[in-house]
Amino acid sequence: MSMLEARVHRGSHEIGGNCVELRYDSQTILLDVGKPLNNEPVELSSAIGVGESGPLPLAVIVTHGHQDH
Repeated sequence: MSMLEARVHRGSHEIGGNCVELRYDSQTILLDVGKPLNNEPVELSSAIGVGESGPLPLAVIVTHGHQDH
């Protein structure tokens, strides 16, 4: 039996830069893929479908408007 997994990649200990991955089997949805407000460069894991490898996410959902996304 598959279960829904949630991973917080960024943003749990800072304001801005949120990135949350929801995964069910091999399908992913990304929530609020933002960059840190201090403008530091960040890399996202190819495991969440960003970059040259890995499956593409089904959707990217922005839940609110801020300058970071």
